[in-house]
Amino acid sequence: MTYNQARDHDQLGMLEAEIGRYINRYLASPPNPNRRTIILFPGGLGSKLMRADSAYQNGISGQVFNYDTAWIDCSILTGAALTLQMQGDVDSENKIVVADGFVHFALAGIRPYDDFTQWCSDRNLDWIVFGWDWRRRPGHTVDFFLNTFMPRFRQRVQAACGADPMQDCTLLGHSFGGMIVKLIMNDANPLVDQFKRAVTVGSPFYGYAGQVHRYFEGESELNFEGTAQITRVISSMRGGYVLLFLDKATYDRDCDRLASDPDYPLNAYPSSDSGSGATVADPFNPATLGSKVRYPKNFGFLGAELAPADAAYQDVAKPLSNVRNGKFFNIRAVQFEDGAAVNGTVNSIRWDWISKNFTPGTDATPIHDEYVCPGDGVIPAWSARLVSTLPANVRTLTGDLDHMDLMNATEIQDELASILGLPQMMMMRRGAPPRARRRLKKKAASPKTAATFFKGLQTVRARHASKSGLIQEQAARRYLAKYTIAELSQIMRRAFIDALKTPSQKLGKAPTKTPPPPSGRGYPQETPVKGPQTRGRKRKRKARRS
Repeated sequence: MTYNQARDHDQLGMLEAEIGRYINRYLASPPNPNRRTIILFPGGLGSKLMRADSAYQNGISGQVFNYDTAWIDCSILTGAALTLQMQGDVDSENKIVVADGFVHFALAGIRPYDDFTQWCSDRNLDWIVFGWDWRRRPGHTVDFFLNTFMPRFRQRVQAACGADPMQDCTLLGHSFGGMIVKLIMNDANPLVDQFKRAVTVGSPFYGYAGQVHRYFEGESELNFEGTAQITRVISSMRGGYVLLFLDKATYDRDCDRLASDPDYPLNAYPSSDSGSGATVADPFNPATLGSKVRYPKNFGFLGAELAPADAAYQDVAKPLSNVRNGKFFNIRAVQFEDGAAVNGTVNSIRWDWISKNFTPGTDATPIHDEYVCPGDGVIPAWSARLVSTLPANVRTLTGDLDHMDLMNATEIQDELASILGLPQMMMMRRGAPPRARRRLKKKAASPKTAATFFKGLQTVRARHASKSGLIQEQAARRYLAKYTIAELSQIMRRAFIDALKTPSQKLGKAPTKTPPPPSGRGYPQETPVKGPQTRGRKRKRKARRS
């Protein structure tokens, strides 16, 4: 058995338990000839990851592993983040890593899907969570889901329940999970045509601003491990490369329809060169300027991964066939305050050139947030709508909505009930209206409090950097002991809520300007390091306000 075979075997083992729970709920529910199944794909960071306690040994059969949580529990404060590093498509220490449902860190109030799954159960909806490793290329997840998981899922449910879960089955993807759903809908597997519908919630079809920052700045909540080291860890994750802002070729194809959104248009390419705002800085096709480059060279960035990531991204953005497109729905969230959209989501970035010897944490970041626009705090509203989706299938919701908690929001659940066509009696919770029993959000620390905490932890770790790992961990634990459980809980919840935001948002220094109307002229394209050059084209469009 190879490493990949062993990983797939243990991943299916985790999902066997999930299938068992689905069957138990199914059999415990009142009989109903009109059963509905929802398969939930959590967002990036939303699936719980488990890591084997020992390395896989090639050629040794029958290996059995114990698994520890790598993402996310209290261990994230004492070194677990470093265990997420990869080498190619495998763990950096050749250990097996598998997904186990969605994250549930109750102590810290990190429960992004608990209310949603309870909502499903209260309405006798049959639900199952497909946990997936968001660090890997999305294609691996799609292939495993269609060719390994689904046949086993149907087989077990039909045997135990005497019913086919594909009778009325909905694929539901939150954030990055919605991109997985779109790739599944692209697939030629005939099984795909049997899904009743596919729904995305807050999915970045055209990318978002936060990802590119991480290749230069690491992750502020994890940089206590060392900014350069966390940058290496993040850069090793191939999956994240598809989350960059859309490539220029896709923009050229879809720009008119992106700009034609009457409420939330994208009027210009969202990534430009700092030296010349009229020059595109295509994140998938970086250029050079003399000895200057776009991406770091010495801290794990996978330049060779940009081409396959761009190909995968273009698959996400391409239109579906007419029949499948009719089943495809996009739910996007727009934060509102006092009856008006909040311009609190980063809309675009400016990008400086860097030296080939750029060092994360030491040199100034070249990525600068430029404009803000309406959205859910992470994903711009214009990015959460695939332009080829039927207008009637794009649902825009407004209110006090936050990207990481979207699936627990009553507004999202009500809209999903409408898409599913639930009878009125099923749209209500048994015994009480939905809002009457909605769980109160657990309090989160302020961004400033969280930033102070992580900065202090980073200082402690740096002070003991030359010492053994045990001494470093003991020092970290002494620092953590200064805080109460309640304080740590609030800090961790803040960290999770803000995890996908840009550094300027986390520091309360995000730009306040909104994009100007379109100028009526195109953007010249940089000459990429590899691949064909895409030239900007002049266009005249009627000015629209976002």
